Amino acid sequence: MAFRILWAINMPPAAVFAYFFVAGLADASISSSNIGLWLGVFLVWFAILCGSVALHRARRAALAHLVLAQGAIGAVLAALFLMMVMGSGGRWN
Repeated sequence: MAFRILWAINMPPAAVFAYFFVAGLADASISSSNIGLWLGVFLVWFAILCGSVALHRARRAALAHLVLAQGAIGAVLAALFLMMVMGSGGRWN
């Protein structure tokens, strides 16, 4: 159950990143000067998601949870920050 919850927390930011990656490739804003950064982040998300599934299938649930927790903690903190910014009512311009 915890594996599925952590997986569900990790999927939206990975999907958003994949969308911006594909959109950046389509409009050529991802160029040879920054493709290394994009691929690095893409490989980290791929390793978190696929590595956790591999560990879970190998009956190493605790390690799979730790791998997923790395992405989930960052995703939850980013979501809390965005909610704070939107709910503060301040002008950010």
